[in-house]
Amino acid sequence: MHTLQMIKEQEPILARSQLYRLAPMGMRTVWVESLTSYIHRLAAKYKVKPRAFVTEVMLPHLVLWHETRPSFTTTTGGFYRREAIAINGAGEVAANFAEVIGQLNRRSDLRALTFHLWANPLPARGLLRWVPAWCPACYTAWRANGQALYHPLLWMLQVVTVCPRHRCFLIERCSH
Repeated sequence: MHTLQMIKEQEPILARSQLYRLAPMGMRTVWVESLTSYIHRLAAKYKVKPRAFVTEVMLPHLVLWHETRPSFTTTTGGFYRREAIAINGAGEVAANFAEVIGQLNRRSDLRALTFHLWANPLPARGLLRWVPAWCPACYTAWRANGQALYHPLLWMLQVVTVCPRHRCFLIERCSH
């Protein structure tokens, strides 16, 4: 009993998070997951669509958005067309989303899922793709190995057109 009491005293009990504390994929590698991919995987844990997850869970916490864009929550379709890609970027949108999700699930490393840390001095225009691109060979390999499917941040860069691992072109349209 004495040993158990010592263990309890040594390990601080963390406050509960409001969201599942999902581990990002590929941390500290070139294959780090994009923040939009992380949001999709987090929404899937709750069995809701990403749009509903962002609208119902995240937007109420993004006070800045509510103050500057009063109709923002009613025009989420417009949000997804204009600003969803910016969630992965180097600007204020990416920083705000990473911070809000981090507060809700008690993770302090989510800025690494955006270009905020290293691309901040680069011009935002033309940096990111407007539509997702992916490597079918990566998805096939991950599925065959029982790994989670995700979208690496690297694939969001417009200049990246070839998968560094498989040396095949990234595709933007599903053949099915």
